Amino acid sequence: ARLLPVADGSDFGGSLRNPAAFCNVLGFRPSVGRVPRWPAVDVFYQQFGTDGPMARTVTDLARLLAIQAGRDVRDALSLDDDPARFTQPLDADLRGKRIAWVGDWDGYLATEPGVLALGEAALGTLRSLGCEVDAALPAFDPARIWRIWLAHRHLLAGGAALVHY
Repeated sequence: ARLLPVADGSDFGGSLRNPAAFCNVLGFRPSVGRVPRWPAVDVFYQQFGTDGPMARTVTDLARLLAIQAGRDVRDALSLDDDPARFTQPLDADLRGKRIAWVGDWDGYLATEPGVLALGEAALGTLRSLGCEVDAALPAFDPARIWRIWLAHRHLLAGGAALVHY
């Protein structure tokens, strides 16, 4: 609806990325510790999700990440890197950078028509810039991962009352 130029959110299983993509905006899930989280009840569970930015443009997304990121002594997992680095130009030599590609996990993951082809075309562009692109299909059943994910999700959602006493 173009109501905000940027927004913050959290991501445990896609909450920053998927709704943003469905609404034609950008969502970015930073590495754990990039955006400090406080208050945190438990460092173990904190590693499953992370806070991060959403925005209409890459530049705005990077600017919000630069504001969100940084060391916070109250968060043992927070990173020391200078957050100003996210506001630097994105021009870089990508030769030798490695990119893992899961695609639709050999048909397991549902995708809309044209999405895989668009992703593969983007990978071609990255290859032309010198990136190494590898298929990254783990050698285990994706349905098993989904069951594990659901168990963790239920524990975090339903067990929250037990953790926050």
